[in-house]
Amino acid sequence: LAYDDHLLFVLEAYGTLTALDAATGAQLWTMQIAGEPFYNSQPVAAGGIVYVNGNGSNGVTVAIDEQTGAVRWSKATYGTDGCVAVSAGVVYESEPAGNLAAWDALTGTALWARAGNGIGGGGSAPSVYATKIWARDPTFGGDIVDHDGTLLGTFASTAVPAFHGGLAFYAPGGSVTAVDIATDTIRWTFTGDGQLCTSPVVAGAGGQVFIGSRNGHMYELDEATGTQRSVHDIGTAVTCASEADSIVIADGHLLVPAGDELVVY
Repeated sequence: LAYDDHLLFVLEAYGTLTALDAATGAQLWTMQIAGEPFYNSQPVAAGGIVYVNGNGSNGVTVAIDEQTGAVRWSKATYGTDGCVAVSAGVVYESEPAGNLAAWDALTGTALWARAGNGIGGGGSAPSVYATKIWARDPTFGGDIVDHDGTLLGTFASTAVPAFHGGLAFYAPGGSVTAVDIATDTIRWTFTGDGQLCTSPVVAGAGGQVFIGSRNGHMYELDEATGTQRSVHDIGTAVTCASEADSIVIADGHLLVPAGDELVVY
C-alpha cells in the first residue's frame, strides 16, 4: 500500500494497481502495469505520482499519475527487490551489487547513474537524508553516495537506517548504532537482548528511538545517549528484515507488525 493526498494505492503481486479514496474506499481507477511479470516491492506515492518497481527477466520502474492512472514514464532497470526513494524532485533506485540511478521525478530524465561493484540478485530500498543517499545491498553491503553520484563512504546495516538531527541510526544485525554523519563518529551503540532486527524509527520531538527484536521486545531509547527508556514484551517475534513490514510512526502512534498481529502504541 501507499498513501498520498487523500488517496490510497493498492498494488497486487502481478502488477494491478488500484487507486481508492482513502476516506470512503471508493475506487477511482485501476490499471495493469506492463513491463515485468512480478511486482513484489511496495509502491511509493509522492508529489502526484506513484512509483512502482517490477521484476522478472530484468526490471522496470514505472511512474503513474495519481489522479488518472496514466503512465508518466517508464525506465528499464537491472531489477531490484526494493522500492524507490523520492526526495527534492528526484527518484533514486538502488539495484543489486551497488548500482544506483537517479531520475527526474516528473519526467524520468536520467540525471546520473553509478555502477556497482559486481552482479547478483536482491537490491534494497535506498534512503535519502539531506544531500546523501544510503544504498544497501544484501550481498555487497551499503554505499553512501552524494546527490551527484559521488561515492562518499560505506556503511553496514541489515535494515533501512533512520536519520534525525545529523545522526544516522544503523541496525547492522543484533544492535543499533548512532553515527554522527558529518564526522563519521559513533555516538552510541545499544544491543538490548542481542536480537534487534527491525529498522529503527525516530520520534524527533520526544528524542526517542524505537527498535524491535526477534525475541518480541520493543525498545524505547534516548536519542542522544542510547540509554534504554522502556521495553515492552509483545509476546511474539516482531516482523523483521523487510521494508514492507517495518515499524512506523504516524499521528502520534507507533505501529509494530508482529507475525499475524499489529501492535499499536
